[in-house]
Amino acid sequence: MEWWQYLVVSLVCIVVGAVIGFLLNRLGVKSERAAATARELEVAIRAILAEVQANKEIAEEPLTGRLLPFLTEMWILYKSQTGKLPENVTQPLHKLYIDIIRANAIVNYDLQKIQYGYGYMDAPYRDMCPRIGAQTTLVAGLLEKWLETRTA
Repeated sequence: MEWWQYLVVSLVCIVVGAVIGFLLNRLGVKSERAAATARELEVAIRAILAEVQANKEIAEEPLTGRLLPFLTEMWILYKSQTGKLPENVTQPLHKLYIDIIRANAIVNYDLQKIQYGYGYMDAPYRDMCPRIGAQTTLVAGLLEKWLETRTA
């Protein structure tokens, strides 16, 4: 073989190796991206679950003095992730947070209208707390069940 034939064969091997390496790298990136997305979703749902459990404690706490606002920070951060959950989980979760946002609106109104923040809006808030407590129990169970199926 001539020297230029060795050169052509070497160049062809380099190009074929580069193409194969690129394709293998793309497959690895796709699988890593899918795994990272699944981990992010699990972290988001665990954070929302912790917030739901904390809201259950707030709903079950007896009302003494000032109205307590419910927590919504994790919901604000991760509500876009909830679209990846099954419909039987997302609907009760969204209904729960709608009621929580309504209860927080009552608390905010009460704090702005009443100088010390208690007394005027106690009755609507008290009416909402048992319903929110029941919803948090349902939603926490659904989220825990969903997380168990992901880890199993």
